[in-house]
Amino acid sequence: MYYILIDDGFVKSKVLQEPIIGIQITAWNFMTISNSGSIKDVYEKKVYSSSIDGKVRLTEMGTSYFKSFKHDKIKVREFFDNLTQELAKAIPVGPERITNNGEYKIDTSVLPERYILYINIKKAKKKTDMPVNLVDDLDTLIKYKIITVIGSGKYSIYLDDKYGYVTYITIQRWIDENLGSLLGTIALNALLLLISYLKNVCNLHMWKCY
Repeated sequence: MYYILIDDGFVKSKVLQEPIIGIQITAWNFMTISNSGSIKDVYEKKVYSSSIDGKVRLTEMGTSYFKSFKHDKIKVREFFDNLTQELAKAIPVGPERITNNGEYKIDTSVLPERYILYINIKKAKKKTDMPVNLVDDLDTLIKYKIITVIGSGKYSIYLDDKYGYVTYITIQRWIDENLGSLLGTIALNALLLLISYLKNVCNLHMWKCY
């Protein structure tokens, strides 16, 4: 097992220019895994996991900034593109895996109101992609942005650290991910029903069926 230890005051906040609390011995622990057959299963599961639909929330300052150009489609597109690029670098993963469609809405559960932006993570297509837990990593990066690169990004700094990265499941996504297995189950059940029906017909007419 390995751990990371950083003394208090070793790093300063880029925004506030104040010393940041360090990392204690018990905070970040790491364990290595031997190169056995089981690691392949873990690798395949992580790399080829399903695509993810998620959302982030802007801070009060970020919401005010976003409102200033929300009617300008070009600037909105630019904001989303730059934000996703910063998030991809922070994780890090290929920029093509962090996507968005420019969709956003107002979160009325907090005051003052803040904007929620929809940010998605695409399924990995290559084995060269890192087998990381993107959801947890991105959520942690945002929630602890005071000590991560999220807090120093020109656009990611506007993300609400109290919200993090929240996932959700859409009907279309569920269909895309489960259609194959669903059709297979239906086909198998249909085959079993057909066999049962033919067997009953044979018994009814006292035929010799094989």
